Amino acid sequence: MEHRTTAAAPTTAVRASDNPMTGRDSVAPAPRAPSPGPTPGDGPPDEARAAPLLFSPSRLRAWRHLRGTDHATLAHAAGTTSGDVAACEAGRQQPHMGMVTAWAAVLGCQPDQLHSTTPEGPDEYWQAA
Repeated sequence: MEHRTTAAAPTTAVRASDNPMTGRDSVAPAPRAPSPGPTPGDGPPDEARAAPLLFSPSRLRAWRHLRGTDHATLAHAAGTTSGDVAACEAGRQQPHMGMVTAWAAVLGCQPDQLHSTTPEGPDEYWQAA
């Protein structure tokens, strides 16, 4: 009698001595090759993804207070208006990068120090100060 097997995947024969539970020869499927690429959900967890840096009104206020300057003095030295400084510090307006760079130069900090991943967080002022 001829014994034929048809299997979709390659198989590996296991001898009776290798399979103590049955004492018979058995056939085990060959290991699968890894998938060729990432699948949805294979990316890093949400915590590992870099959050974007956003302008932090609280950090601007903290640096201004640390340097002992008011809106008008900062605005004049940076070439902006005191209304811009006040509106951005209050969160009513988003400054453009030129404004942030000018304010940072006057305040003696880096532009990145006026940005945060949590710009509206309760501790932003104190982290900057």
